[in-house]
Amino acid sequence: MAEQAAARRRVFGIREAVILVLAAGLVAALFRAQAVAAERDDLSTQLVAERQARAATELSLNALKYQEASGKLNSQVHNTIVDQRIVEAQKEAADLERRTEALRKEKVREANCVTPKAIREESGL
Repeated sequence: MAEQAAARRRVFGIREAVILVLAAGLVAALFRAQAVAAERDDLSTQLVAERQARAATELSLNALKYQEASGKLNSQVHNTIVDQRIVEAQKEAADLERRTEALRKEKVREANCVTPKAIREESGL
């Protein structure tokens, strides 16, 4: 009987040891799971922040592209207007030049008519 009691204590001791090892393993697994979950949450938060930063960067880039395209368009429109005004000014200058030449060829000077100096200078005579 004493041998059976000793054998029971030994088996009971092994069972306890196995239970304790399994319990310790379970506790370690729980701590590890909590650590992994916390790391996952941190990475998730970082991912959200990076996505927001990327979206803000893309918006800024699109705004910059729009400003550049708008500036180019304004520049092209401005250049077109300037070119049109230059052509108009050249036409007007050519017309004035023709009129000036016509007045010079005419040279209406009568022998007994004295033209005031201001009028002669103004008409290019």
